Parts: sequence; C-alpha cells; structure tokens
Amino acid sequence: MNWNKAKTILIIAFIILNIFLIYAVNENNKQNYEGLDDRFIKKVEENLAEKNIIIEAEIAKEIYKMPLLEVKYRIFQEKDVSYFLGDKYEERIEEEYFVKDNGSYIKIENNKKLTYNIRGINEAFNISEEEGLKFVEDFIKIKKINLENYELDSKITEENIHIFTYKRIYENKILENDYYRFIVDSDGVAGIEVQNIETVEPKEGLIYVTSAYESLLRLKNESDNKKIIKEVEICYYTNENTLEWENIVRANMDPTWKVVFKDGDIKYLIETE
Repeated sequence: MNWNKAKTILIIAFIILNIFLIYAVNENNKQNYEGLDDRFIKKVEENLAEKNIIIEAEIAKEIYKMPLLEVKYRIFQEKDVSYFLGDKYEERIEEEYFVKDNGSYIKIENNKKLTYNIRGINEAFNISEEEGLKFVEDFIKIKKINLENYELDSKITEENIHIFTYKRIYENKILENDYYRFIVDSDGVAGIEVQNIETVEPKEGLIYVTSAYESLLRLKNESDNKKIIKEVEICYYTNENTLEWENIVRANMDPTWKVVFKDGDIKYLIETE
C-alpha cells in the first residue's frame, strides 16, 4: 500500500470537509438572519410607521455575539445612611426611610436603590447645563464618589432642574442598572439617586443577540401621538419590574437593545417580552 498517496488523499479529504463545514455554518447564519436585507428593513420601518413610530436614528445592522453577565448588587445599609445624613437622624420606617431635622431624608427601595433628598428645589432656576455639571463635579469631590468607570448617559432639563445620569461602563457597554442620578438646581445638587453593582462575572460562552431591526418589531405605541426614535444602542440590562426584585441580590444582565425617543422616553427591547 502506498502510504504517501493515502496520506495525501486523507489531507485532501480533511480540507474538503473543513470547507464544507465553514460553508454550512455560514449558510446556517444566513438562514437565521436572512431578514437583514433592505426589503426586511423597509418592512420594519413600514410596520413602525403604522404605529406612528418614526425612526430618525442610525440603526446597527450587525449581529452581536456577547456573553451574559452575572452581577451582584450593592445592598445599602445603615452605614450608607450615616455617610450622607450623619449620626443624628430618625428611622421612620425600618431599613427604608430615614429623616434628619433639617428636612433632608433618605429612602431605600428594594434594599438596592438609595434616594437622598438633600433639600427642596429652588424655583428660581437660571443655570446652564455647564454650570449644573460643575455643581455635580464639586459634589462628587466633597462626597468622594468615584465615577471613574461611569460616563454621562443622559441630560434632562425640566422646568426648575437639571437631571444628570451617569451609568457604569463594562467592556465598552453600558450597565443600565448601575447608575448615579443627580438632581441640580440653581443652588447646587438638591438630591441624588444611586444603584450600584458590586461584582460583574461574564458567563462562559457567547450568545447571538437578536438584530436591532428585528427587536424594533416589539415596539408598541401606547398613545396616538407620534413617537420619534432618536437613538438605538445595545447595552446590558436587568428587568426590575418583577415580583422577585426586592429580594434579588444576584441577577443576570442580558444584552438588550435600548431605544431612546425624542421625548425622553426609553424602552428596553427585552428578548422574553
């Protein structure tokens, strides 16, 4: 038997098999995501237009492959209350509501969200966004809040306040459930809202994320008013609107498409909805 010839035949067979497998995988991916052509995109836009939802944003056509994240939330305790209010305060509701003589108070929701109302709002509102952000900068220095891994995610101006929200960044993606929100008026920071994640652990393996255009088909318009989409981005998100949320310390964060509307409304296109 000619072993050299046999080995050559085997090598050629392996090459052909590999080519076939690569082709099969590519074809399978095409079958799974064959809707991402111009005709499908046009159908999505038409479907949304029928719901009075108009797209004025760049929409990604890429198919993302990302890990799930397992996270552990920060549980707020008495020491966190004392950090902001000092030692002299009254606990009105056990582990939930704490009041100081000057009227400032702290409310803790679901053990994981802390709202610190420092004072009432100054109605004489006459500061710019830049001035408001300077107040935030001064406040975080005084309170030694570390925003190194956070970025300014949204700026909202209402009648008498600015609202600045900073969200944590992990592997270039926003963790939507980890944030600092600052309420600012003409006198400075009037209140903050905080929810933090202590640890982040990516799970083994990667999952395909449903494309942005396919996910947009889940959108509903709950009013007759026109809704204009200004931004669509992928982030990590955990749905907090569950009965179990109060008792959850560890949770999964899923890759999720986030839709921001012109009116400030935000929708998370959760896979299971």
